[in-house]
Amino acid sequence: MGRIEGSKGSSTVTLFAIVTVLAIIFLGLSIFVRQAMALENSAKGRSDRKAILVEKAHKVMEALEDDDTPESDCAFDKVWDVVDDDEAITLTDISSRINPNDIETGGGFLAFLNETLVKPEKLFTDSYEESVKEFAQQRTDKGFYVDIKRGYSKFFDPEVLDTFFTGYSFFNFNVSYSEVLRDMVKLRCDSETDGEEFHKAYQVYESSELRVNKTNPEIEDWFQREGLTVKNFDKVFPLINGDPLWNVHFMPEELLKAVLEYYETRVSLPKGSKAQKLTGWQVSAENILKQREEFQDGLTLDALRSIIDHNKTLIHPVSNVYQYLGVYTWFWELVIEEKNSKLRWVITRLPKLKDTDDFVFKIVEEDYQL
Repeated sequence: MGRIEGSKGSSTVTLFAIVTVLAIIFLGLSIFVRQAMALENSAKGRSDRKAILVEKAHKVMEALEDDDTPESDCAFDKVWDVVDDDEAITLTDISSRINPNDIETGGGFLAFLNETLVKPEKLFTDSYEESVKEFAQQRTDKGFYVDIKRGYSKFFDPEVLDTFFTGYSFFNFNVSYSEVLRDMVKLRCDSETDGEEFHKAYQVYESSELRVNKTNPEIEDWFQREGLTVKNFDKVFPLINGDPLWNVHFMPEELLKAVLEYYETRVSLPKGSKAQKLTGWQVSAENILKQREEFQDGLTLDALRSIIDHNKTLIHPVSNVYQYLGVYTWFWELVIEEKNSKLRWVITRLPKLKDTDDFVFKIVEEDYQL
């Protein structure tokens, strides 16, 4: 009898323990299920928010691609109808500025910009002579910085970096720092030898009295003529090309004026040259600024060159003014922010090898905060 009572008591305790354990398990499962559902809902929420942002971003990109004035990028293109119609969208030309990774330090152009671009201050925060040596040495030692604030903040004021500099650009064969071109060939061809062979040939070309700025097809011909192979050209183009670097429709006004002033007042002509200097840079600058504010079709490259050479002088055939001033934006930054979510794309327009080719747009950076 006692055993039977004892068994019942033991069974009751055991049952209670089992129920308690099951209750804990079910409670845990309930919490787990709720957490899982919350995570699933959160993930779905992020996915939905991303889908909305991406849909808007693709509309902007489609408008860039379907430009009804394809001979230039200007403030009246239909992409701005898409941008202006949604306050969450911001589109910015981020390539029409100086790239500190490739600007030549040995000539007078950078020294001139240092004196004129941010009057009454200087471009470099410290003395030019000391700064430019350290600046050039850092580029040799450290290589490229897309994040120019991380790479160059010791040389330039943050506001100056934001206004006049960028890490996003292609490299112009005719005006880029020769060592940076060499390094790009090394990188793209994955060959030290190819880079050094290119650099040797380029230095000869660069120092030639017969040097004339090259177009993209002419650069391809040069590669072949110098025995650098078309295969290597295919690897470096369009990263290295002969197109103008900056879009006059969006570049900083001070930089536009400084470039025009430099090529009128500071560039000397070779002895015996029949060419004349660019003249009347103030008139050119005023006309370009007026046109970019008022001309809805945008300036074509030919129209821009007519404004720059408005006096019909024969511009020095190796003048680099046309290597800087152009009408296309090569890199756009697209930002869309709404409901604590953010999309950032960097979109590039790839240079064309031939005039008959179509422009291609690519997304080269994507970042989402959801």
